[in-house]
Amino acid sequence: MNVCAFTGRITKDPELKATQDNKPYVFFCIAVDGGKDKQGNKITDFIDCIAYSYSADFLSKYAHKGDLLEVSGRLHISERTDSEGNKTKRATIKVDSVGICSSKAKQEPATTPTAPNEAITPPDNAAISSELPFEL
Repeated sequence: MNVCAFTGRITKDPELKATQDNKPYVFFCIAVDGGKDKQGNKITDFIDCIAYSYSADFLSKYAHKGDLLEVSGRLHISERTDSEGNKTKRATIKVDSVGICSSKAKQEPATTPTAPNEAITPPDNAAISSELPFEL
């Protein structure tokens, strides 16, 4: 069985592209915590990923550099030969599902009521849900 799952921060804003047959895709990289080495230095693994169709469209609209993503898919190893005849291998995750766990987007600071009995009005969920591809 070929199944991989990672949680990591996206390293740059995803850019939507299209294949020759006009299928949307996004190539992106996530930085995953790899623990610590013998000297106690933090290790970060960079995982290349590619998402197609709905997942690509979702990422291009809602994911931004620094967002924490949960990615699952299949490991794909491709082998290439460069102009000098050297063979190289590249591991990429072909994304089956992806979700945004948290965003690093700057949020407005919460306001504190000035009067003790002043109520705080919750945000309008209708305005929020109109921007999301799912209902709240």
